[in-house]
Amino acid sequence: MIYKTFLISLDQQSYLTHRLYANNLLDQKIVELGILFQEKGEAALQKGSFKDMMIHNKKIPFEIKTAFESVVNLPDLLQVNMGVYWSEHGRPVRLTRSIYISRY
Repeated sequence: MIYKTFLISLDQQSYLTHRLYANNLLDQKIVELGILFQEKGEAALQKGSFKDMMIHNKKIPFEIKTAFESVVNLPDLLQVNMGVYWSEHGRPVRLTRSIYISRY
């Protein structure tokens, strides 16, 4: 029983560590997107990318997906939905955020 509890706690620690890295990656990509948008406009917006990160000497592939849409009745705003996806013990996991960027 103690061994099973130990393994479950290791799995949970692994999940939380990956989620922390994904959260930081998502924050970083949102800031980069805002800066690129200010410099280059809508041409700078990308739909998706991959970022492999080394976590505890193990390569974890994070997929970053981005979707853009205009806000109804507010043509000066662009809604950006960004998500980070990865696999945790064969199960897909995602962390998503929505932000708004002004076109002007």
